[in-house]
Amino acid sequence: MLNRAKNQRNLKLIGAGMGAVGGLATAVLGIGFGAGHHAAPQRVEPPAITTGQTVAPTTAPSEPETSHASPTVSATTPPGFATPH
Repeated sequence: MLNRAKNQRNLKLIGAGMGAVGGLATAVLGIGFGAGHHAAPQRVEPPAITTGQTVAPTTAPSEPETSHASPTVSATTPPGFATPH
């Protein structure tokens, strides 16, 4: 029983050590990769605001054009069925 408790304690210490090493490695890599991005940000000028005028070379029709759908296939209703509307 004493040996098992000692093994569990050692396993916990090894796990804690690995976690600490992983956290430290993450911090070091984060600082290393982020070092090149400390330059001052460049200011981007927004585009000039213009109030351009819409030009319509033609006049709109007085009524909108509408298309009428027509079936391309015709069929007959078999006997005993209701007639289509």
